[in-house]
Amino acid sequence: MRIRLLLADAFTILLGLFGYYAALSVMAVKCECGGSNYMLAAGLFLPACAFLLPSAHARMMSLTYRLPARVLFLSAAMTWSFLCYVTLSKFHHVDVPLPGWGELSPYFALLWVLMVALLVINYLFPGAAYDLVREERAEASRLNDEMAMAASDDSTRNGSEGVGPKSKVKAVKSVSNNVVFLLLIAPGLFFFVGRWLAPVIPSEDVVYLWQRYVSVIFCIGAVVAAFLSMRLRYEDQFGRSARPTLWLRIGKYFMSPVLGFVFSLGVLFGPATVANQFLKGEDLIARYEVSGTDDSARCKNEVQLRIAEDGHLWDSYDFCNVPEALHRSLAAGDVVEVTGKQTWFGHSIEGVSRVQL
Repeated sequence: MRIRLLLADAFTILLGLFGYYAALSVMAVKCECGGSNYMLAAGLFLPACAFLLPSAHARMMSLTYRLPARVLFLSAAMTWSFLCYVTLSKFHHVDVPLPGWGELSPYFALLWVLMVALLVINYLFPGAAYDLVREERAEASRLNDEMAMAASDDSTRNGSEGVGPKSKVKAVKSVSNNVVFLLLIAPGLFFFVGRWLAPVIPSEDVVYLWQRYVSVIFCIGAVVAAFLSMRLRYEDQFGRSARPTLWLRIGKYFMSPVLGFVFSLGVLFGPATVANQFLKGEDLIARYEVSGTDDSARCKNEVQLRIAEDGHLWDSYDFCNVPEALHRSLAAGDVVEVTGKQTWFGHSIEGVSRVQL
């Protein structure tokens, strides 16, 4: 058990250092970014503190021990690690004053795969990072059982029926459920990450396939989510089987269509975002028509590009963080020139310029 804890601590520190390196690479960039590079660095470094600071990590383990919180934590950590990888690969040319930077920069993709593996091993299966919390919960459960038995004996001696306090009902954790749930939401997470950091315009083939099979994809996601919800078992605080509360039952019924939608949306854009980071492709300069622009807190300096004919279920692609001057000059109907790597999955947006017609 103690060897497991030692390895879990070592894995945790490695995860934190991965984010620390990514944050420093952003800070080392010399640009007139209006402070956005500091915000990105803070967004990468603060989650790293949850891995590097023992007290913060212990608190996080206690808060995310239960099934829903653990799944959310692991999903957020996966997304954060992907953000770190994209940042490191984007700024690999920056001279960062850290030992081993030059030797590590060609292997950032391999390092990210290693970080994902460490996240799964540390927090899902076998989940050694939760061993201390598991021991504390087991001891607390044992004490509760003893108190419940003592209260039952007292009520029996007093001749009363003794109704105990109302138990809290919770879902029983399942490793297989966690894994399948992550597979369902992973494409959607990569899509939302890609809009901000590594936008990829899906190819015509991908859009055509999604258009043709979107109903099937949605049904697959919804059916798998429904199967997961049916497999959930519920226990009270003493480990006894219990009937789920009204809110838990409502949550089960709403989970299936929501996860089906996230899965179907992510299948269109998610694989393209990931594939274009690893697959070899050719540099391409292509022109796209602007279908609209927007600016909001969820997507700063947003531009929508037309990627299919009108009438398609998904005929435009929107991405964020376009340079301020370019964003102000664009309007619906304008044409932009996009440069970036082209693969079968799509066209990476690495540079955008307006075409003067």
